[in-house]
Amino acid sequence: MRRSFIIQILCVCASGAVFLGFVFEQRLKTADEYRRQVRLTLEEAKRIREQVILPHDDKVSAGQNLKAALEKFGLSAQEAAGASAAAQHAFNLRRLRAGNTITVGRSAEGRLREIDYKIDSDRMLTIVPEEGGFTARVS
Repeated sequence: MRRSFIIQILCVCASGAVFLGFVFEQRLKTADEYRRQVRLTLEEAKRIREQVILPHDDKVSAGQNLKAALEKFGLSAQEAAGASAAAQHAFNLRRLRAGNTITVGRSAEGRLREIDYKIDSDRMLTIVPEEGGFTARVS
């Protein structure tokens, strides 16, 4: 009787050890998956910060110049002047028309990414900030 009791105890202990091994293995797999998901989330957040552009648009008011319109979007006077100067090289700003749309695109962090002015149904003036100023092109 004593021998069968010891065998039963050993079987229960062995079963417990196998179960604990399985539980710890699952815990390690779950921790690895959690770390992988955190890494993917951080990569996606970085991509969003770098690539996503949040557009805000408004129509040009009568008698308004590009600099004043850009200041309405929250650009500083210096930024608006720089963007206007770059735009003047690509497009005659005297042809700015009331009612046309200006779209200012910012990153998710609020950094200026691009300014678009819809000249007509076929053409768009795009102003992009770069180091030391702005560049503009009509497409």
